[in-house]
Amino acid sequence: SADRYDLIVATHALLQAERDQGIPSLNWQTFERALDPDPQSAFERRTGLDARLAYVTAAMAPGGRLIVFEKARQTARRVPFQRALAARGFTLREPPLPLRYMLVEEVADDGPLYVVGRVTDGSPAHAGLVWDEAPELNAEEEVSRCSGDAATFVWERLPDRAVTREAEWVDPRHGSIRVEWGTSQTILSYLYLTTGQTFRGILVWSQRPGPEVASQVARELEGAKLRGSGLGDLLRATWPAPASQEEVEQTPLYENHTAAAQHVWSWLPCRRVLQGSMSEAPDGRQRHLEHGTVAGLAYLYCANTFDQRQLVMVEPPRASLILRYYEELLQVG
Repeated sequence: SADRYDLIVATHALLQAERDQGIPSLNWQTFERALDPDPQSAFERRTGLDARLAYVTAAMAPGGRLIVFEKARQTARRVPFQRALAARGFTLREPPLPLRYMLVEEVADDGPLYVVGRVTDGSPAHAGLVWDEAPELNAEEEVSRCSGDAATFVWERLPDRAVTREAEWVDPRHGSIRVEWGTSQTILSYLYLTTGQTFRGILVWSQRPGPEVASQVARELEGAKLRGSGLGDLLRATWPAPASQEEVEQTPLYENHTAAAQHVWSWLPCRRVLQGSMSEAPDGRQRHLEHGTVAGLAYLYCANTFDQRQLVMVEPPRASLILRYYEELLQVG
């Protein structure tokens, strides 16, 4: 058809290869990608993105817009997807919008949602909107959280627990509320909340400057206390569903599987590495794995060139969990 369209909406249509890992970073310590046309072209061919974008660009009217929503949340997929759009003259018309929504009974983090247009006939790009290739980072990602028996399990095992603040009140719906803030060793802080016999939740984060999630939760708790309502919504939004009873004793003191794990790991003072491994594939992919001790805790850290990061910490009596996990990861390769 010779029809040209002022607006095209593409939802999960351009980048259908969900299992494609994308393009690796320069090394396991960075999220940056090389400006190399070969892996970019290979990605576009593998996923069929090149042909689909050719069809879309041919169908767009000059000055038209494209609203696109794909499964490109992972940095390794988002970067080559954005580069493919940019290479065809698309520029951002609005800031990209990461979306979270319910999918049956699971929460899906998807997108981002892009609103883009093509630069044609010398028309200028929209000032101030540039393609961002950095990983998504926010304070919430530095916080480890669990509820139910697992929360009490973690709270009871935090070494050298020192309470820094306490608050208690009675909620009209949830009964007696108790909140405890404190520190563990020299590297962890925590917030532990109980509501009578019905709810227990804990947040654990590093003492490095930055995370303000606990302060935000404290403000929201104070608001719920003053209003006498809204506490249930806050608990559901802040804590995940309780772990199964079989998983409780495997719950770490701190666990992080996001890009923020690298920042916490880099900050950990006086790490002592007991064992480490770095593997590299012929195509340049790398994976770093180490376990050791820090401030009396046992830890494991894993990082690769597809943006996977993992940091786990446990107290000394459960250090064997870290060693077992390290050996299992070595076997995976």
